[in-house]
Amino acid sequence: MTRWIREGHDPASEIADLKAALRSEQRDLRAAIQRLRRGEDGDRRTDLIDEVETLLSEMGQHWHIAVRLASSVRTLPVSIGLAYEIRQVVREAVANAARHGGCDQVIVALVRDGARLKLSIADNGAGVPSGGPDL
Repeated sequence: MTRWIREGHDPASEIADLKAALRSEQRDLRAAIQRLRRGEDGDRRTDLIDEVETLLSEMGQHWHIAVRLASSVRTLPVSIGLAYEIRQVVREAVANAARHGGCDQVIVALVRDGARLKLSIADNGAGVPSGGPDL
């Protein structure tokens, strides 16, 4: 936000976007709490495709970039806990790609491989500079 203001932009639209993002997170958190409160009698699974598509729409609006999901399946029931963890990974990856990589496009792929789930995230940003630390 500080950079946005320094660049001479009116912060009103960014503030409105932040408010919308916070409201959405609050809704998601309340829904998760309700599912957990239902305990054994409740549905302890959620559709990961729906969860990630919703998140990507929000992230694209927030970062002003094109973000899309590539998946060969239309529904993917997973535990609420796994869906939460994957959402957090995707959220961080998209934010890092936009913030540090300067990308304007991100593609998130979810593939079911037997009992495994494969997640890959690609962007058209700057990436890690050559000569960086060896991992």
